[in-house]
Amino acid sequence: MCGILLTVGEIFRVDFDAALATLKSRGPDAREVLAHGNALLGHARLAVIDIVGGRQPMTAANGRLAMVYNGEIYNFAALRRELEAAGHAFATRSDSEVLLTGYLHWGEAVVARLDGMFAFAIHDAQDGSVFLARDRLGIKPLFWGEHAGGLIAASTLAPFFAFAAFPKKLDAEGLRDYLAFQTPLAPHTLVRDIHALPPGACLRWKAGSGAKPRQWWTPR
Repeated sequence: MCGILLTVGEIFRVDFDAALATLKSRGPDAREVLAHGNALLGHARLAVIDIVGGRQPMTAANGRLAMVYNGEIYNFAALRRELEAAGHAFATRSDSEVLLTGYLHWGEAVVARLDGMFAFAIHDAQDGSVFLARDRLGIKPLFWGEHAGGLIAASTLAPFFAFAAFPKKLDAEGLRDYLAFQTPLAPHTLVRDIHALPPGACLRWKAGSGAKPRQWWTPR
């Protein structure tokens, strides 16, 4: 279990370290931050695969993409062989690098090739966009919210409360769900401006264009 945090926007920079600290229980082995274009990416790591080489946040070889990721890709070895056959070289033995290289090669279509449990955020420094995705069954959590032209994405709700600038108003529908089912139903949470990315969903966000979520997988 790891914790991931990504923000876009100057308004969130001042509280970023405090927000990342709320994820310490999810990743006790390391806590690292990367400034990438107009974004900050933070990762609280529980080291499992490639303890030395799998450090995050991770950047692609061309420097354009940066990623924070929580999960495990069970078929990463097979995907790595496929990517190597296509001409890609790898510097680590981690599933994180396979995921990021897969996105570089296949784009958003990489999610359909992944067998595993995952939640990840990828920032593109060239166009300022962010891509979020969550595994088919929603085993790994991922929340997001927009404010003042910026974006926050995180593994839990706790980081959002550490940002003084982020609004914290009750979501009546989320509260209704909680009273009925003991949990809010995605995309609702108990906070109006924080949204749960549903299982099997992904989202493309860009400043000025807003968020464009879609289901990349649904049960048969």
